[in-house]
Amino acid sequence: MKRRRKGPKVAECEMAMAAWAWLEKRGWDVYPEIMVGSGRADLVAVKGLGTEDPTVWIIEVKNTVSLELLNQALRREAYGHLTSVCVPSGMWGGGADIVVAQAKGLGVLEHCEWAGMFGNREFEHVGEHRAPVRHKPVFNSLQRVLGRLVPEAKAYKPGTNSGGYHTSYKGMIMRVEAFLLERGPSTIKEILEGVEAVNKHYAKSSASNSLRNALTNFETKRFEVLRGRPFRVKLKEDVSDGEDAGAKLVEGDLGGGDGRDGSGGDDAL
Repeated sequence: MKRRRKGPKVAECEMAMAAWAWLEKRGWDVYPEIMVGSGRADLVAVKGLGTEDPTVWIIEVKNTVSLELLNQALRREAYGHLTSVCVPSGMWGGGADIVVAQAKGLGVLEHCEWAGMFGNREFEHVGEHRAPVRHKPVFNSLQRVLGRLVPEAKAYKPGTNSGGYHTSYKGMIMRVEAFLLERGPSTIKEILEGVEAVNKHYAKSSASNSLRNALTNFETKRFEVLRGRPFRVKLKEDVSDGEDAGAKLVEGDLGGGDGRDGSGGDDAL
């Protein structure tokens, strides 16, 4: 089923970055490593974010073709309107893979290591071998994905399994940092009142205790507890990225709590 190609495999991160550029050139707003269902999609592209009728395109990037890849892409269909795979050029076969893609309406993007001008024609690293068929996603599943398309997510590289991806927990901590950077030492109550992302991430009944536990047990490199009463928290003076984190934040709520490290996914909701 697989079509063999000569030479070493192209890194999936490199392929995903090329697909990202290809999508942006065509007017798509692109987000990497977004939690979709019980796993992370390499790329989620959207047009019309914030409108009543957005279009979501989910792309899985792999440097080999297999039925496992196609099944992975098909599991994303409930979460977006378009679904594609991105694979190296020359690897897309003519057997079971193309039959499944055609039958299920999957799109195919092909990545080529060479790009440039040939005569009067420009060749890009990524081209569309087959356009995806538009389908209707499950409403609630689509809303979860849309809620995770926040500016902070764009800081990470796609096509990686090294932990470089955005979660609501990371976004919440960044916003707490920005709040303390502006306001100085604050009580848990003041943080809860001033940082909406905390209330989005934790259940209302347990938000105070959960935030206190996170700041004092898991985030001790960034935050320091001040002695005395009331209980107050401040940023540690040696946190080098605190100011940068605060400067990068924008107004708006984080959507979709996907667990502390994002591993829970929608299936855990």
